[in-house]
Amino acid sequence: MKKIISKIVIPIFISVVCGYICGSLVYEVYDSKIEEDIKGEKIFLIQAGAYDTYDNMLKNTSLSNYIYYEDDDGLFKSIIGITEDSNNIDKIKNSYGKDVLVKEYYSKDEKLNTIDH
Repeated sequence: MKKIISKIVIPIFISVVCGYICGSLVYEVYDSKIEEDIKGEKIFLIQAGAYDTYDNMLKNTSLSNYIYYEDDDGLFKSIIGITEDSNNIDKIKNSYGKDVLVKEYYSKDEKLNTIDH
């Protein structure tokens, strides 16, 4: 009976302890990383569209009304509004009369975050 316990229970106990230690380490690493990522000010980006190429973006939008940028996924996105107040989102949507996408974003730009609002 002692051999069965030593062959089954002890490895299971050691596995649980090792899993707990590894899980704790991974949690600590990601917990501190998440806190660093959200230290910035929360802003909302109101996006009118995403396009495969720069030319398609220019054909479907007006240069004077949008902010453009190329995202990490290679799409060209057009932003029609940026706001910190979630109450302004509906006002911006209504003024353009379009289906738009709202993305929450945390700005780490110190200069942008310190502008008097």
